[in-house]
Amino acid sequence: MATSRPDSATTRHERAGLASDQLDALRKLLETEQETLSGHALVFVDEHGQVDPTSATHGQGETEHTAIDIERRVNDVLEANTRDALVEITSALGRMDEGRYGFCEDCGSLIPNERLVAMPAARFCVRCQTRHDLCR
Repeated sequence: MATSRPDSATTRHERAGLASDQLDALRKLLETEQETLSGHALVFVDEHGQVDPTSATHGQGETEHTAIDIERRVNDVLEANTRDALVEITSALGRMDEGRYGFCEDCGSLIPNERLVAMPAARFCVRCQTRHDLCR
């Protein structure tokens, strides 16, 4: 009786049409973006660590107070987006290691290489991504 061995990550990626050099290039893109975003995240932490909300607007007029408040809100959004992007990148790198990278998380179909190059952390094919976007 022959035993079937589980797919290796390499075999699944080859079936997905991703050559090892393509996969290596995509991994490098993800790791570079991860380093860049991690640096940005550290800047946000430093900035937030230095801002004292009780004294930041002391002695300033309403216009300055409003400008500082808007800047804080923008920085909060940027920080949240950076954290979300880091989570997506870490997840994509994990899918690579597990051999699930390049396959849609919803329908299981192959994600075209062109889409992965444009969006290396893509989790869904275009059809499923569109459905997710419409449900938001």
